[in-house]
Parts: sequence; C-alpha cells; structure tokens
Amino acid sequence: MSKESHQTISRRRFLALMGLAGATAVLYEVNNNHSTQKKNPISARAPDGSTTLSRPTTTITEPPLTAKPVKIYTHGDLTKNDIFISVDDGWSEQHIEDDLRTADRYAIPLTFFPAGTAIQGKEEVFREIFNRGHAIENHTFNHNIIYQDTSTAEIIGEIEDQKTALSDAIGVNIKQRFFRPPGGDGILWDNHGNRLETPYPGIIEACQKLELDVAIWNIDSNGWMMGARNATPEAINYSLNNVTKDLSTKGKGGIILTHAIADDAAALPLIVEAVKARGLEPRSMRILP
Repeated sequence: MSKESHQTISRRRFLALMGLAGATAVLYEVNNNHSTQKKNPISARAPDGSTTLSRPTTTITEPPLTAKPVKIYTHGDLTKNDIFISVDDGWSEQHIEDDLRTADRYAIPLTFFPAGTAIQGKEEVFREIFNRGHAIENHTFNHNIIYQDTSTAEIIGEIEDQKTALSDAIGVNIKQRFFRPPGGDGILWDNHGNRLETPYPGIIEACQKLELDVAIWNIDSNGWMMGARNATPEAINYSLNNVTKDLSTKGKGGIILTHAIADDAAALPLIVEAVKARGLEPRSMRILP
C-alpha cells in the first residue's frame, strides 16, 4: 500500500468502543482501489518451532472495494448475559479435541480462529469442528504478524489462502464472517504494544474488500505465556484466573481469547463452569450483529 493510499482511510463511529455502555463495535471504511500485485513466498514456523511451511508465490488480483464498512469487535452487547469463547491457532490436534469434548460436555458453541498452516495435515479434526456446528473463522495462513507497511494485497492473500485451506479440508466453500490478525496487532495496538488511535489501513481495506469484520477480545487467558506443552496445575490456574478476574467487569458480552494449547484446553472446563456460575451463557460469535 502506498503512502498516498494510507492517507485515504476514513474513520466513522458506529457505536462507542472502549468501556462505554452498550458498545459493540467501531465502523471503519477506506476509499481507494489497488492494482494487481505480486506476492513473494512466505515461510512460517509453528510456535513450538516444529514445522516450517511455505505458501507458494501467487498473483493476487484484489476484489473491488465494497460499500460495506468493517466492524471491529472487542466484545458483544454489554447489557446481555452472552459471552463468547474463542480458540486461536490450532496446531495441536489433541488440544482441539480436548476443547471439542468440553464443548460437548457443556453443550456450548466455540469459535475457532485457526491459521492455515495449522489446518494442513489435520483436515479430519477441522471437518469435525465444522460438522459439530462450531464457527471457524480466519487467522491468516502463515500466522505472520501484520505490520503497518504490510500491503493490502499480502493481507488479502493470507486471508484467502487460509480460507482455501479450510474449504479444502471440510469439503465445502466456507463462508467466513470474521478476521483476527495474529496477536491482534494492527487493530487496538501496534507491533510494540502501544495503543492505536486507528487500525492499520491495510487490514481494514483487506477486510472491506473481502466483506469480513474484525474480531479481537477483551478477556485473555494469556495461557501461551506459561508455555504450550505442559498443563501443570500452575499453568491451568494461570489461564483460569486471568479469565475469572475479568468476568465481573467484562463478562457480559465478553469475548474470551484462548489457544489450542495444553494449559488453556485443561482450563477450559473450569472457565466454562465459572462463566455459567455467573449466569453468563456461551454463544457463537456468529450471532454478533
């Protein structure tokens, strides 16, 4: 994206976002078009360093800009008892299956945000997620961090390649509703953790062209900080406590971030019980307006 196109982004309030009663989303839109751009190959490594995968070089012709602005969600309706549990990444088939067992046990929907590289080789488990009625949304193909100068074409390619991997896995051309950038970078904070006044234009323009909304979170288990491999009692309690400490103030309409890792998967039944004990009902993020 050129410096000129960065300046063409416009920002409009949909509803108040951070901490205001009834807030659900902020609406963004951009107004410019881009020509076809060539993408270079991208390599990616899973967080545990186990596998390196690459996406082949492709030529991306960006779809025409639509009139639909992009909604950015950090939570749902703050006046309702709905709460939304999301599961990111998906490199561990075992922990996805753990999450599915928890969902079955408590009869709740989950919303998954897998990377495309996580889908490859685990097609059967993602078919199972789909067949059980859980939403599967977009988290890029390679799980690379998006920077302010990442081009719109590159972001579109990451989103479309993940969708292709998922559609191939489940056997249908899936319709997705949400995009979640890795780490949430470029939406509420920059690549250094500083709060942003406006999101990175490339993300907004890509989502507007692909008719996707952006979904972040306002409650974070932070389970990945304890290490993804071992579900020790300390790690499980860390994930659980990070969620429960925010339920009294952010639970209504809250979006919980977890990952398909050992401690988060082991903590999930306890998280669900804590949520239900407060009269909150887990719902699919697909019901967000």
